[in-house]
Amino acid sequence: MLKLKRGDLVHIPSSATLTHKSDEQPITFMRLREPKKLLVIEAKENNSVGVIYDGSIWYVDKKDVYLTGDNNE
Repeated sequence: MLKLKRGDLVHIPSSATLTHKSDEQPITFMRLREPKKLLVIEAKENNSVGVIYDGSIWYVDKKDVYLTGDNNE
């Protein structure tokens, strides 16, 4: 099982779906058009991971998240 922690750099493949929820706006969905390397800000117990994308926290399904070789483990 993938163990993620705050500060990990992860690879998110193209076509992964990100969701964003804020107090002022309804839930927003977005599909990546190209792969991204993003920073983990929150690793939830359920199947989602919070990452920083475009200055906001977005959530992605854990099955779409891969640790990069840049992580010092």
